[in-house]
Amino acid sequence: MKKAIKKHNKIQQLSLGTLYLIGIACMVLTLFTFISCSSDDSQDSQEPETVAIPDANFELVLSNLGYDTNGINGSILKADAEALTTLDVSNKDINSLQGIEAFINLTTLYCSGNNLESIDISHNIDLINFKCDDNLLATLNIQNNTNLETLFCRSNNIESIDTENNLLLEQIDVSNNSLYILNLSDNSALTYINAANNQLNSLCVKNGNNANFTGFLATSNPNLDCIEVDNETYSNTFWFQFKDAQASYSEGCL
Repeated sequence: MKKAIKKHNKIQQLSLGTLYLIGIACMVLTLFTFISCSSDDSQDSQEPETVAIPDANFELVLSNLGYDTNGINGSILKADAEALTTLDVSNKDINSLQGIEAFINLTTLYCSGNNLESIDISHNIDLINFKCDDNLLATLNIQNNTNLETLFCRSNNIESIDTENNLLLEQIDVSNNSLYILNLSDNSALTYINAANNQLNSLCVKNGNNANFTGFLATSNPNLDCIEVDNETYSNTFWFQFKDAQASYSEGCL
């Protein structure tokens, strides 16, 4: 009887030991699985961020220039976009510059001679030089681009443009558009203005800096009767050939 009890106790001890070992094994397996999953999650979280570039020609240009390092796949690495300060994609048959908002460190952007109907540069607040000539733009918002010094957007379909916030602007070419009103009185740094061939009925270039202008042109605006300037005598003397015959210079157009 005692032997049977001892044998039973040994079996019970072995069973408990086995269960204990099984428990340890399960804990180790669970810990390994957790570490493995955590490692996978960590790898996933470290995947580089990308920005969509849906226009094939835009991405092709970026790739050919060596700026798109992750291949032709409809996107660019965010780090690649943020590394650029100058970008020229002129005359590349581009229909959309979607994705340009990620190029937040651009100071120079040239995109002339494409098929752009719109462009959002509101996130490109470091832009100093911007040229978008010879596109199909109907509107252009530059209110956030307070560092702009050069703006060339000739030969588009732009009907209005607000430069009130662009106090550093030195050169502007808005010729060959559909502008009705152009007020540049807030842009005291301006020394070059080309507003020829529009539908202007109001033009104010009275910015306190007319005497330092290197260029001014307002011809081919058949509806423009009066151009507001700093000094009527100065403009009549030096700018008489830069307006239409029916237009006159005045220090206070009605």
